Formats: sequence, structure tokens, C-alpha cells
Amino acid sequence: MQNKNNITIRDIADRVGVSKTTISRYLNGKYQYMSKETQLRIKEAIECANFRPNKLANSLKTSKSGLIGLVLSDVTAALAPYIIGSVSSTAGKHDKQVIVVNTNGNPEREISLVNDLLDQQVEGLLVGSGYNSDYYMGLNETRCPVVLISRVKESRSIDSVYINHREATGLLIEHLIASGFKRILIVSTLGHDESSTITDRERAAVNVCERHCEEGVENKLFLIENNKPNASLGALQAKHVEQIQDILKLANAESRKEKTAIFVAATVLMGEFLCCCYQLGITLSDRFTIAGYDTYHYAAFATPHINVIEQPIMEVGKIATERLLERISAEEPLPVQETILKCKLSLQ
Repeated sequence: MQNKNNITIRDIADRVGVSKTTISRYLNGKYQYMSKETQLRIKEAIECANFRPNKLANSLKTSKSGLIGLVLSDVTAALAPYIIGSVSSTAGKHDKQVIVVNTNGNPEREISLVNDLLDQQVEGLLVGSGYNSDYYMGLNETRCPVVLISRVKESRSIDSVYINHREATGLLIEHLIASGFKRILIVSTLGHDESSTITDRERAAVNVCERHCEEGVENKLFLIENNKPNASLGALQAKHVEQIQDILKLANAESRKEKTAIFVAATVLMGEFLCCCYQLGITLSDRFTIAGYDTYHYAAFATPHINVIEQPIMEVGKIATERLLERISAEEPLPVQETILKCKLSLQ
């Protein structure tokens, strides 16, 4: 008996009594040259033989692998699962598979990993890191389509889909100042790059505060350790939490003199700040509050309610993937597109 794993297009063609070309056309969805009866016979033969075409061999012939690459700086980041899920779901609807690479914020490693993706003949790249702009511009022009996602755009020659963090941050800080908060403590993480959206948020918050400095508004930026799992997680976690607790104690003490708000620029920190508030017995009030980016909906558990920014991150992944697939299938060059999405502000 023939091993089903060794069944080829030739075997299916012999069973149906058609050419290999006809079977190939069927597998590629080109039905215009065959009757409904032939299509049905091929379908039944494939199902009966449990035939699965060799995608690798087909990609070598057609340069169409059915693969797209997703390049992320840190797959453990707060929003990474949302991006991966959205991209994978959208690509799957178009019979594409996604290969995710994690660069760990290393520009040299990133180039090496992307070259590996190119060796696997990915048809396009979605790039969520903040490095190697010149490299990606070259790839986009000579090798395969590239779409930037969730990063500050540096080039007008590459398609991009990102969120208007400057606008959302500015509106939130303005709201805090209008509500009487004169001291704004801006909290972010160490180690992010210049193209990071967190950097964009930091700058936007500082700029708004400085515009109101003559009204007595003060701001201070705190950068805390980025809590990434590793062999010394216990020590790292303790230092991470200690830094958050110190900021909370400082802000709570200052709020007795002047209304004080903590703006959490890094999404991953929102839940930790609220948990540390509970652990320290610090109560949010009209004189002391926490505000910032909230993807996990921690704000719903805060009492009283706090001001937060919710990001359309799933929409970013969907739109970016659709754009990349459009560029992959286009027979002629497409104009560069920039899609900027707005955040949802939940203000109290």
C-alpha cells in the first residue's frame, strides 16, 4: 500500500485522469480552465488520498511561500499577544501563516533573524521594532513589502499603521491639569529606543506640562527597571516593585501639599501601580490619582475611577496585515500609505 505521506500531484493526476498542470491549477484556485465535474473529481481524489501539497517545494517554484514575518522587539511585552493574535487571525483568513521573531531589542540580532525569514521566502514583513530603518527601507525597495506597526514612523517611503499617542497623551495630561493637578509624575521604563511609542508618550506628557509651567504645573520623569523574566527574577521583581512603591509614597506625600497625579506611560505598569497602591494602603482621591495607558482594563477595579487611555491595538494588527497582503498581491507598485488610529479616552 502506498504511504499517504508520499502521494504526489502526479498520483492525484493519474487517479483523476488529468494532467499535473490541471491539479496545480486546482490547488492554486484557478478553476477557469476546468469543468465543475473535473473540480469535483479532483476534490474527491484529494480527500480520499488525504493529500497535502508540499508547500516548501511549491514555494521554490513559485516564490510564494504563504508565509509572512512578524518582527517584534519583545514578545513578552504587554501588547505583544494582542498584536500576534490579530495578525495571525487576519493572515489566516487569507491562507497565510505568520512566523514571529523576537529580537530582544538587539539591532544586530534583528537583522540576522530577518535574513533567516527571507531565506524561508516570506512574502512580506510586519515590523514592530524600533531599529534598522535604513535596512527595512532597502528590503521594501528590493526584496519584499514591509509595513511598520506600532512604532514612531521615521520614513515616508514605507507603509505604516500606528496609534496617535501624542494626541491621546496630550489630551489626558490637559484633562489632569484642568482638574487642578499641579504636579505630574511621569513614569516609564528603562531601555526603550527612540522610535518606541513609550518615548513618544513621555515627550508628549513633558511638553504639555512645560506649556503650563507658568501656571505652576511641575513634572518629573521616573524611569524604572523593565521587569523581564530571567534567571534572577526574584531579585529583579523585588527591585521593580520597590521602585514603584517609592514613587507611590513620594506622590502620596506630595499630594498633601499640591494635587498630584502619576501618569503611567508604560502599559505594562498600570496594573502594578494599582496593586502596589492596595498593598501600601494608599487611597486614590481628588488630590492624588493615577492615570495612563490601560489595555488590560485594570482601571475598572480602581476606586474611585481613574482616567485612562485604551489603545486600538487589535485594529492596528488587522489593518497592517491587510495592507501587507494587499501589497503582496499587487501587480503594480502601490502608493505609500500611513494609517494613524485614535485612542479611546475614558475621562472622569
